[in-house]
Amino acid sequence: MASRAIKPKRDMQAPTWQALEERAPSVLREEGPLVARYLAVASLMLITLGGAALLFKAGDKPYLIPPGLGFFFLAVGITGLLYHSFNEKDFQFRRLYGGLGVLLFIAAVFLRLVPLTEAKKVGDAFLPYGALAMLLSLGFLLTFIKNEGELHMRTLVLNAVGLAGLANALAGLIGGGMLAPSLSEAFLMPSGVVHLILGLLFAIGYVGMEGIASPRGFWAGRTIGIIGGTMFLGALGRSMLPWVGAQLNWSTQAPSFFLPSGLVLMYFGFEYFLVYLGVCSDNKLVVLTRRELSAFFFSPIAYIVLVGMALAGWLNFWIFVLDVFASDGQGPRPLPEPIFFQFMVSFLAVIPLIFLVPIITMRMISEEKRSGTVEVLLTAPVNEWQVVLSKFLAGLRVFVMCWFVWGIYFIALRIEGDAPFDYRPIITFMIALGCMGAGFVAMGLFFSSVTQHQILAAVLTFVMMMALTLLYMLNRFATGDLQWLNQVITYVSYLDLWITSARGTITPRLLVLHLSVAAFWLFLSIKILEARKWS
Repeated sequence: MASRAIKPKRDMQAPTWQALEERAPSVLREEGPLVARYLAVASLMLITLGGAALLFKAGDKPYLIPPGLGFFFLAVGITGLLYHSFNEKDFQFRRLYGGLGVLLFIAAVFLRLVPLTEAKKVGDAFLPYGALAMLLSLGFLLTFIKNEGELHMRTLVLNAVGLAGLANALAGLIGGGMLAPSLSEAFLMPSGVVHLILGLLFAIGYVGMEGIASPRGFWAGRTIGIIGGTMFLGALGRSMLPWVGAQLNWSTQAPSFFLPSGLVLMYFGFEYFLVYLGVCSDNKLVVLTRRELSAFFFSPIAYIVLVGMALAGWLNFWIFVLDVFASDGQGPRPLPEPIFFQFMVSFLAVIPLIFLVPIITMRMISEEKRSGTVEVLLTAPVNEWQVVLSKFLAGLRVFVMCWFVWGIYFIALRIEGDAPFDYRPIITFMIALGCMGAGFVAMGLFFSSVTQHQILAAVLTFVMMMALTLLYMLNRFATGDLQWLNQVITYVSYLDLWITSARGTITPRLLVLHLSVAAFWLFLSIKILEARKWS
């Protein structure tokens, strides 16, 4: 008898022995985004609280949460749902978000075509509810297209996004006065502008999901270019036609070139054409600029900057509204024109500028040097000036885009105020801001080219921005025999140009100064890159 420690060997030839049954390997499943799902649950709670606060406010009933905080909860909750929809690939969740995007788009179209208020005007409820619903539908539909695995369903929704972009662009183009000039001022400000923005966003979303290498993506880019060229040339011709008629004694009508409608349409035509160049052009400078923009928006810095600028604009707008209603409790007090000047000339508008430039420019060349990719980049068939200029154009594009977020608050002011105001100071300010931004971005690009450390480049740029800002303070000390210093500082200080352009006036020599400064910094940056050949 065998003991417990020593067991007899099994006879493998025995008829009673049988091999174990073969089993397939365990099913491997991808781990779900748990953090995003927990965030989605919290977002649903915030949406419930915020939505209830706004509903109780609409019904003039008391609620524990004030409407301002409720709107904030609602916005944060929707952002959390968008984040979850972007990361969620589960079948049930992605189809649920896709259905939500379709419902939001149908609601937006309903609000655009059906009158709901006592005025019985078509589209009277589109702003702001319909426009917000359409914008949110774009976000949910793009995340659905990104995560959808069924090709037929993905193609169907993607084509719907492209058609929606075309419809919005044509609505802004036709309603803005291309075919009916009498509708331009009434429709373009601000409904037509919103349609043009939505059309551009939907078109960019379609091209981004379809891919620029695809024939459909390429032809979509060409369609964007055709719409942009038609918009620009049509607005220019319609604006100059009264002037030509007056010169030929056909009519005595004053030229309308400087009216907001013509300039707005020309600007959006230029924006559409830039998107076309970015999609369809194979020019080395365009390709490098597209590379820089892609690198910026593939990093979290872009979205942190955009959210930060939106929050800074919201705070400035909140203080502006409080100042308007801070009277004797009998309603808003009247504001003198230009209203835009009351909003933009404040330290809360200047402080974001000081931080924005270093954040945008600090990693342009310094990160390339640190990672060693600058050598790989310069071995390509491109010159140093093309590399520098592409980074400059990408940085300037992001700089101007960050300030576009502030324009949303003026659309809200126009909707809630239900009264037109002078738009021309916005146009002059954006022209001046573009010239100032060119000098700032070129300066930050230079400091990014002289070091391999992003933080050091950001600190140097921040110090220079603070110095340029403090120049405005020196005017108070330039008295008596130092009046010449006052004139020099006024000529150099960007804040003086900021203030005058916000009033609706532009001094061309000040714009030329900032553009010349930008050319100087770009020249130095090119020479810094060329210096690697000297060693």
